[in-house]
Amino acid sequence: MKRTIAIIAIICLLISCKKSTTDPEVEPIQKAIELETLVPESMGSQGTKLLGRILALNSEKVTEHGFILISSNGLNAADTTWLKITAQAVAGNNSLLTENLTVPPSGQPFRVQYYAQTKDKKYWANTIEFVPTPIKVKALEDSRVTIGQQLTVTGDFAKLDDTFRIYMRSQSSIAADPVPYTLNANKTSISFAVPQNLKHGNEIDFILADNRFMSSFLAKVSVLGTLLPPETYAYNYVDVIRFNGLGLSSNTEVPFQIIIGNKILPYSGEYHLSVLLSGQSGNEFRIGYFNGADTIIFPKKIKLNIPSESAFQFYNTFAHPGSTLRVDAANLDLYLPLSWDKSRVNLGGKAAQLQILWGQDDNLTIGNVAEGSYPIEILTDIYNYTSTQKLRVEKLKPTGMGVGPVEPMGLVKVFGNFMEGQRYTVVEKGGSAYGNIARNGSLDVYAMSNTKEFEIVKIGYGDDWTPTIWVDTNLKVAIKQATFTGISPLSGNYNTKINLQGQNLRGATVHIGENVLFPTIDDYGNAYLYMPMYILPGKYKISIFQNGEWFTSEQFFELKY
Repeated sequence: MKRTIAIIAIICLLISCKKSTTDPEVEPIQKAIELETLVPESMGSQGTKLLGRILALNSEKVTEHGFILISSNGLNAADTTWLKITAQAVAGNNSLLTENLTVPPSGQPFRVQYYAQTKDKKYWANTIEFVPTPIKVKALEDSRVTIGQQLTVTGDFAKLDDTFRIYMRSQSSIAADPVPYTLNANKTSISFAVPQNLKHGNEIDFILADNRFMSSFLAKVSVLGTLLPPETYAYNYVDVIRFNGLGLSSNTEVPFQIIIGNKILPYSGEYHLSVLLSGQSGNEFRIGYFNGADTIIFPKKIKLNIPSESAFQFYNTFAHPGSTLRVDAANLDLYLPLSWDKSRVNLGGKAAQLQILWGQDDNLTIGNVAEGSYPIEILTDIYNYTSTQKLRVEKLKPTGMGVGPVEPMGLVKVFGNFMEGQRYTVVEKGGSAYGNIARNGSLDVYAMSNTKEFEIVKIGYGDDWTPTIWVDTNLKVAIKQATFTGISPLSGNYNTKINLQGQNLRGATVHIGENVLFPTIDDYGNAYLYMPMYILPGKYKISIFQNGEWFTSEQFFELKY
């Protein structure tokens, strides 16, 4: 137990010794306060602005700061004036405005030095010598100006000569080139134009400088860009509108906005008019700009060109309800937004579908419209368009067929108010259907029925996007009676041409035993066939089925090897 206590005591002693050998803390060396005296500036009738700059601060507290101003009164004597700044010292520029500072009687320059007092030390800046300017002005403060605008500063310019120059000064630099100016006749005002090379949002001071005197502050301005009126006020909806102005660019730090109608957008050299007008209505829109201070609206309004009467044309003089017809709307999209989400197309109070097809005829599918004459209406957010030309809507009305009887499989005309170029589906009795295109107000259809009468039970129209609209009919035409009187020759092989003697055999079926063949009909209506090789040699009677009747030859044809 005693041994354990001894070990613990030794450990504590070692720890205690280690702590006692720790190095003492060293107080860090502070960097001194750094000051700079700047060239004073004349503030015109307000006085002279003495300028000092604190370049670096440390942890010391500045209890007092200001300027010592020394002027000579002759015979090597000097007057010393202490000028304290009441405001708290800050890193950067510190200034003091003093009134009635004139050239000393001795003609010698003033000497000025900026200082800063802390608890333990007074810091001094460099010394500047200066001669107050003999020019006294009434400066312009915080003026908003535009490029090229004439500025006039009043004051006492009696001692102004050609050694004086006006310069532009920003926060970081003074422009190298002077600004031209004009002095009035009695030397009570000076005028100059805001230079062209400035940009919207620039903050600029104008100073009057001469190498003999301190500079005179003339004006502090904020530059406002100017938007020029558009070259033309008439546009198509799809046009690009270009904007020009003075002092404008797309990346200014100070906002500059274009106004069109009720929309405000950031300045850009060009915009698609469709973007500017999105969500707006009408065909005339105010145009102007906001420069950060003022809203300027041009006297004239932007006007959209309205489509002409011929911008939309119906090729068809009439159409059926629910049909698709050829139209010409190729130029209409120059004037109107025709996309599905920005426009609605109506005809006769029913929604219609307009398709603009490049390289093809445009087409219009109309709704199930009542009979009548209607213009096309295109309703958009911008404005609505109504065509001058009207479309006559008529229900499909088949009126008759050509006079029969007609040859089997022969063409027969169906008459009625058929749309030129429209495809119609014809359904004959028995269910067979086929499509035909109307030409010259009629349909040419084939008398397909293998009966004594060809009958059409309904005719319809439609396309891949719309359901077929059907009209029931009861159109009939007689089919010419077929005749079959014999064959020639009466024998032969597989290469032998067998002539079928008779008339109106187009579409008939030829039966040889259990075999069914289809004859060939030449341009003169003559029917013939060749025995197929799968029929075995032998003697055969030939039968024909046409128009629901059987015809059988009494003659035999002998098929030989």
